[in-house]
This record gives sequence, C-alpha cells and structure tokens, in this order.
Amino acid sequence: MKSAKTTTVAAKTAANASSKVVGDVDFKIEDNVPLPTTARPVRYFPFDKLKSGQSFLVLKDQRAGLRTSLAAYYKSSGETRTIIMRRQDDESIRVWRK
Repeated sequence: MKSAKTTTVAAKTAANASSKVVGDVDFKIEDNVPLPTTARPVRYFPFDKLKSGQSFLVLKDQRAGLRTSLAAYYKSSGETRTIIMRRQDDESIRVWRK
C-alpha cells in the first residue's frame, strides 16, 4: 500500500453567497486513505421477525435511529405490514406489528 500523501490548501470562506471573507481555512488533501466499510454502525431492530400481535421494547439509550431504521426497512424490503411505535412511561419505545 502506498503511504498517504498530504497537501495543505488554504481556502477562503465566505458568509452566505457574498464575497465578504470570514476567515482562512486550511484543508489537508490526502492520497491513498482507504474508504471505511460502513459510514456508521448498523443498528439491528427485528422488524422482519415480528408476527402479528408481537412487540419488542427499545430502551431509552437504544432509541437513536429507530425511525430511520424502520423507514430503511420499509424501503429495502417492500414491506407493507403496519408497524406501530409508542413511547412508554420510562421513555423507552414499544414497537408492535399490527
């Protein structure tokens, strides 16, 4: 593998679309930096395993990305079944399949 090559580029930043200069910003342009395999950790929620009348609980600290994951599940699977989410008293979320 080749070593990373770094070049520093000075750029001017402008506020909105005006030509007024706000400040100087230095960017490092690097060669041969491998792309990450994923952009972020993948969260797994068992939407595909739910049968009618079943549910699962998502704890408060696990809630991030739940709605996005559900939207991605619907889009990628072509699924049309109804998934319902409701916040519980302890700030967790209960997810049901109708």
